Amino acid sequence: MSGNRLDLKTTTLFAELTQARDAGARAHSNSYHSKPQGSGNPAIYEERSRYVDEFTWVNEEHLVVASSGNSGEEQGPPGTAKNALCVSCAAVDPGDAVGDGNPGPTADCRRKPELMGVACHVRSAVNGALCETTEAAACASSYATPRVAAAALIARQYFVEGCHPSGAKQVGDALVPSSALLKAVLLNAAASAGGPRDYPNDAEDWGVLDVAALLPLGEHARNLWVSDVRNGVGLVTGEKRVHELIVAEAGIPLKVTLVWTDPPGASGADDPVVDDLDLVVTAPDDSVYLGNVLSGGASVEGGAADRINSTEMVLHPSPIVGRWTIEVHARRVTESFGRQGFALVVTGGLTKA
Repeated sequence: MSGNRLDLKTTTLFAELTQARDAGARAHSNSYHSKPQGSGNPAIYEERSRYVDEFTWVNEEHLVVASSGNSGEEQGPPGTAKNALCVSCAAVDPGDAVGDGNPGPTADCRRKPELMGVACHVRSAVNGALCETTEAAACASSYATPRVAAAALIARQYFVEGCHPSGAKQVGDALVPSSALLKAVLLNAAASAGGPRDYPNDAEDWGVLDVAALLPLGEHARNLWVSDVRNGVGLVTGEKRVHELIVAEAGIPLKVTLVWTDPPGASGADDPVVDDLDLVVTAPDDSVYLGNVLSGGASVEGGAADRINSTEMVLHPSPIVGRWTIEVHARRVTESFGRQGFALVVTGGLTKA
């Protein structure tokens, strides 16, 4: 970085994340949240949010996962930081999608929560006992958070062991993934919680994590395509990256997910967003879809580019067979932080371009 260096003053949260990093952790599970905004109010961007974003900006391989809180409360940091993955709990009964967790958006209108994990009737150790376990009757976002963090570590292992792109371990394909890539993989593997509903929405956002759909193996490996661009070789304002992929099977939904780790905003800012990237996907028939412009769970043409969220998605349930063009545009990259990296994850009935 050049120019405006980050202020890395030690706080309890920053110190704990750093200590965990030094101990070898790469996914940080936080089954709690604070409420600095006051009871009943949307989550604001404050010091703890900023320090999460500082930590993840400096440590590009680290993913912070955090709870959206228990139902009836309200959201707060660390899950409401821009770069954290905020998690709610999916209900056992599909008729009621959220088992536990608070809806968003944040005070500055960002999407939180972003993902739900299944975590009801969890059996765990009894506090203070040696070998006893018990089954908790309730659903809880605190249970869902570590399960999502564990899924992130499974995804990390998949790439580190070189399982992509062949679907089998190949030493030469080993990749140490960024947190942006891990977050994009998890969100890309999410599905609507079922029932007729506006998807995504403020309670479920991108839906329930489907671990079985997370990382294809063997002959299905071609159904996953990724690009992981670190900040040092990322975009500057006005630049774009273009990729072309061939969809060979129309019966498999096409999902494109863009995630970037945004630099920290100012504590207390009404608008903490620093950099702005745009996802643009063009179909073989020249239909153009922008990230996060969806209706009824599917991307639609038109609309306006998302200026707030650092996750953008295009979802086409019945894609046209042929060549699709995926573009990442840098609308604004703050010069004092250098270039802006990003991760792209695409799933569908793909073949090599």
